[in-house]
Amino acid sequence: MRKEPSTGVRSPILATFRWAGTGGMIVAVLLPVLVAPSDYLLYLGTMTLVFCLLAESWSLLAQAGLISFGHAAFFGIGAYASALLSLRGQLSPWVSLILAALLAAAFGLVAAEVAGNLTGAYFSLATLAMGEILRVVALHWTGLTEGAWGLVGVPGLPRLPVGGLARLVGTRATDYYAALLLLAAMCGTQSWIQRAPLGLALQAIRQGEARAAASGVDARRVKRIALAVSGLFAGGAGALPAHIFQWVDPASAFSINLSVLPLIMAMFGGSRYLLGPVLGAVILYLGNELIFQRLAPGGHLWLYGGAVILVILALPHGILGWVEALLEGRRGPV
Repeated sequence: MRKEPSTGVRSPILATFRWAGTGGMIVAVLLPVLVAPSDYLLYLGTMTLVFCLLAESWSLLAQAGLISFGHAAFFGIGAYASALLSLRGQLSPWVSLILAALLAAAFGLVAAEVAGNLTGAYFSLATLAMGEILRVVALHWTGLTEGAWGLVGVPGLPRLPVGGLARLVGTRATDYYAALLLLAAMCGTQSWIQRAPLGLALQAIRQGEARAAASGVDARRVKRIALAVSGLFAGGAGALPAHIFQWVDPASAFSINLSVLPLIMAMFGGSRYLLGPVLGAVILYLGNELIFQRLAPGGHLWLYGGAVILVILALPHGILGWVEALLEGRRGPV
């Protein structure tokens, strides 16, 4: 029988994970300095953080056993809302990004009302349908979204002026640090939830809503909170690329890949661990960009397919679950 990952704060192994996470955060903060003046490497770091944020937001729902196939809906709402607010509303990109994330959180509340009573495959299919409906709306509501052509000329986040600090971190460092700040906020929120009564409620729902209700858990209320928080950060993840690329269209903003990849990344890294989704996103995204796109364009399908097979056959709790089991085996019985 496979041992479930421990959540106790006194676990020496989990303490090791926390120290590794702290070291990773230090490297992430210093990365622009380490790669400057390469704008390409800084771009890779920024997009890696975007996928980390998307995978981490997906894993919040997974704590309650809710498998979402609709995170493209949150991503696309964030992208279009931020683009429209800054392009046509003439708002600052920073203000647009925040408002777009809040709008995606509001959509999470709507999604909770629509799919709140559903579980298992029915919940997954309902979330998938929401993303596809929004894609069709964005495609045909040409007066607002410009249809398949998309919105072009979206204002970017302010760049650092040439010289001074820009010599140290690059002119596009604002994109990177905005993504890093959002990811830190997501991880901080996840950490708090895991230690709060809400985290216990999510675990209770995972075991069964009937059992959770018998324990006094209001499943609908907990789902509303989880979907709103997940939507908030997934919407922020969508808003950032809209300002980075200064362009957004229905095919990219509501792509089914944006619903599937967070699932694969989170499961590959270990969705039951705080930094598991981050680890999975870093390995798979950078593996695709730095290796497969260079040696075998289109080979990313093999990469992600292989990750799924590996999780199913050998890593049911992801890389961090495997590492924890390995370290426990070395320690031996207590």
